[in-house]
Amino acid sequence: MTWRQRLAVAEDSATPPEVLATMAHDRSLLVRQAVASNPSTPAEALRRLANDQRSIIRLHVAEHLSTPAEVLTALASDRSDNVRLGVAANPHTPPAVLRRLWWEEDWLRICVGANPSSPADIRAMAAIARVGDALI
Repeated sequence: MTWRQRLAVAEDSATPPEVLATMAHDRSLLVRQAVASNPSTPAEALRRLANDQRSIIRLHVAEHLSTPAEVLTALASDRSDNVRLGVAANPHTPPAVLRRLWWEEDWLRICVGANPSSPADIRAMAAIARVGDALI
């Protein structure tokens, strides 16, 4: 199969999860990116892709709604700012991780504060910050 054919399979949400799990090992960045974005990708493949050398792959894993909580927790410490931003925006990120991200970096607070899984006190502080910004 050519890389374009593999890409088409990886992008197809009807592709069986076991095929996507195998494709998570593909040598093509674009194929792995499509696997990381596919809503049918199983947790085992997302776990593997969370360790990909390329940050764009880890970003897609951080944004994926089926990424396991322990993977999101690990990605919250990723060296890439974009990956950590993806974790902050994912509604399945554990509240304790969102709390840590809130206090870690000012620029993460917008996503953490808008995340419905954030603890109530964090969402309240985010609301106050938004009102404060509007008054300036």
